Amino acid sequence: VCFGGPKRNRLFICGTTSLYAAYTTVTGAAKGQPPMQVQDLDRRFAFARDLVREAGSLALDMRRNPSALGVEAKGTRDFVTAADRAVEALIIKRLDDTFGDHVLGEEFGGKFSDTLWIVDPIDGTYNYVHDNPRWCVSLGFMCQGTIEMGLLYAPARDEMYLARRGQGATLNGRR
Repeated sequence: VCFGGPKRNRLFICGTTSLYAAYTTVTGAAKGQPPMQVQDLDRRFAFARDLVREAGSLALDMRRNPSALGVEAKGTRDFVTAADRAVEALIIKRLDDTFGDHVLGEEFGGKFSDTLWIVDPIDGTYNYVHDNPRWCVSLGFMCQGTIEMGLLYAPARDEMYLARRGQGATLNGRR
């Protein structure tokens, strides 16, 4: 799991098999506003941890029925499936219902704001389609242009990678 980059306005989430990079310019961040309260970040982190597990379970369940995957090619070795879209839709709905934050997703896009979730619903779709267990659900959160957290859940391997700004990273609860 890696966050940040050479500049503050970049987010890199490294999955088990691929690199998802979203370059963002958060234009809605109000200058002079206080940063998000720690309790609000804690609440988002706990919610997101449960959400990526739920999303991973959905993707894993959908993988068990290969004929229903609805695989489409976006490019050479770049696929999108019905599971990508279902997982991203689930994440967007849950985050919107709970926090009202904006979401930038790989499949549906989105818009920028001062609180922004970035999602790759199935990071490693090529592996997912080919029944290779090296794929995950990737979710990151930015507040006023600062990367606050990142979560990766690889359900086929039952690996949960979690990281918070200033607090380090864990794999299944171990540093």
